[in-house]
Formats: sequence, structure tokens, C-alpha cells
Amino acid sequence: VPSSSSSSSLSSSSSPSSPCRVAFDASAPAATAAAAPRRMALYSTLVETSDHYKSADFVAEAVRLRCSAERMGSRLPHHLIYGGGLSSADLHVLRHFGFVIEDHSAELNFIRNIYRPVYSEAQARRESRQWRDDFWSDANISDHYFQRVDGWATYFKFFAFRAHHFDVVLHADLDLCFWGRSPERVLAELPADVDFLPRVGVEKHGMFNSALFAARPSESTFGALARRAAEGGFAPYTNSEQDVLNAHFQDGLAGNLSIDDLVPHEHWCSKPESPWLIGEHCLRKSDSSLLLRMASAGAGCEEFWSTCISYRLGDFRY
Repeated sequence: VPSSSSSSSLSSSSSPSSPCRVAFDASAPAATAAAAPRRMALYSTLVETSDHYKSADFVAEAVRLRCSAERMGSRLPHHLIYGGGLSSADLHVLRHFGFVIEDHSAELNFIRNIYRPVYSEAQARRESRQWRDDFWSDANISDHYFQRVDGWATYFKFFAFRAHHFDVVLHADLDLCFWGRSPERVLAELPADVDFLPRVGVEKHGMFNSALFAARPSESTFGALARRAAEGGFAPYTNSEQDVLNAHFQDGLAGNLSIDDLVPHEHWCSKPESPWLIGEHCLRKSDSSLLLRMASAGAGCEEFWSTCISYRLGDFRY
């Protein structure tokens, strides 16, 4: 897909990022960052909706993701595509920890109108939609993520392709954590002929996973994705943006190259050996105002991690 840039009506606001000390030598080399001509940024998407198919603390997950990137030495701006649903206090927390909020909540009706999920073969036949028997059968069609009704919220991720003020972006789902290498390196090292690079080889049936992807913003790509979604030009597998992205980019992927090859990360951040497992103790399951108190006290990412540890040990600092 050819890259192009054009103007866009993004509404954004920013606040200074809270500085974090790097605890080990995982930062990107200063010379590389200084010499790189590319305009680069991290992106994530957050939409709070009452019909989400799983329970999640999106604000705390966002802070954990942001702070894992900083701990790895990333100096990239981290933009958040926001689709609505949060309180002003939650938005204050996100800005305090360094997110640049791009408010797309006014696009809600547009996004809902292009969402066309398929929940059964019978529905696909009625609507003359694509259907693959190797994806789903009567035995497993009740799977909760296939039957999700909130997949429209994931379509806000398409706005990453409208980030025309950057040459290349890395979009990460909120339940990821970076580790072992600064995520900005993947953008500096992305091959010049690659416009889109997702997680390859981790899904069944030859599908790729879009929990993490690098992309070159393009207005034409954004328009093509929106049209494909609205026309139902994809085979339903997750009833999320991943289906549309697979249909659009599958034939143009760079062989077996995967984003996983360029930037180490961990999905869900909670493996037994994970350095980010302590972050589970800062997800606001038992203390909903913890992050707001931290933000009000001026705490940054280092304090976030140390607070996670202290909470694990029963020492409540904030």
C-alpha cells in the first residue's frame, strides 16, 4: 500500500511526560535517535464501553504500557486514540503519565456505522458475506470473542493511519508490555519498503495478529480500511479490526517478517517470569483511586513501579 500524507482533523492535547530513570542498559543509542530522519511515535487506542467482552482496567493498563516503554528507554511521544467513556479524572491521569490524547469521540457514529460483524454462517448467507468453514464450526462458534458486540471500538485503531504528522508509528494494545529493547528501534529499523508490519505466525489459518503493528500513516489506506469495513469485505474471525486489516494487508506482507522479530514485548504482562508481573498490583482492582493519588502527588513511572512492589508487600505509599 503506497504511503501518502494529507491533512486531518485530529484534535489533540498534550502534557509533559513524566521522566523515568532507566534501570538497565536497554535504551536506544543516542546517536541512532539523533541521526534518524524519521518522525516516529507510539500509538495506542482506548475506548471505554459498557459492552466490552472482557473486564479490564484500561487506564491502569495504559499507564503500565507507557511506563514499560519508558523503562526500556523509549523517548518517543505516546499518542492515545481516545474514543470516549472516561472521566475527566482518568484523562488527567493519562496526561500526567505522558499520553498525548487524540480525542476522536466525535467520530463514534461514523465508527459504529461501518461496523458489520457476522456471528453465524446463516447470517453470512443472508447478507451475501464471506464465510470460512475452517475458521468456525457449530462446535465453537459460541466463543466469546467471536460473539463480541463491542468490536466497533477496535475500529478506532484505524485512526493510526491518519497520523500524518509522523512518518511511521508503532501501535500497541494496552495489555502489552515492552521489554528487552527500546520500542523506538523498530521504527528506526523498519525496512523502507514495508508499510505495515503486524505479528505474523501467531494466529491460526494464516491470519496475522494486530495487537502490535508498525505502519506508515496514509490517508488512502485509512479510506480503504473504512470502505472495506463498511462493505463487509472481510472474512469474520474475531469481529474486530483485525479481520479488516488481514483482508487489506495479507497479500502484501513482507514474507515471514514479523513485528515480533524487531521489538520484544509481552502480551498481558503477567507471565511468571515477567519483570512486569508486579504491575498487576497497580491495576486498580482494589483501590480505584490509586493512580489519581499518584498523579496528584506528581509520581512518575519509577514511582509507579516502586508502588507496585510496595503494594505487593503490603506497604501502601499513596
